Amino acid sequence: ALAPAAGEHPAVRVRRATVEGPAHKVLVHRAAAADLLVVGVQRRHGHFGLQPGRVAHHALCHAACPVAVVPRHL
Repeated sequence: ALAPAAGEHPAVRVRRATVEGPAHKVLVHRAAAADLLVVGVQRRHGHFGLQPGRVAHHALCHAACPVAVVPRHL
């Protein structure tokens, strides 16, 4: 999923890592030195707008960097 975006925006540095632990905590910890954290959310049927889940909500409340919340399918 990252390859097409990386090809279109070569100046943007993306780091990938495989880590263990609760996703909401690991992402916030790993994003401590990041310029931006991007998290995805699914649109929930019957709801207006986006409803962030546990991971996105935790990132928005606790990340030290800006957080971009994007829908799964644009």
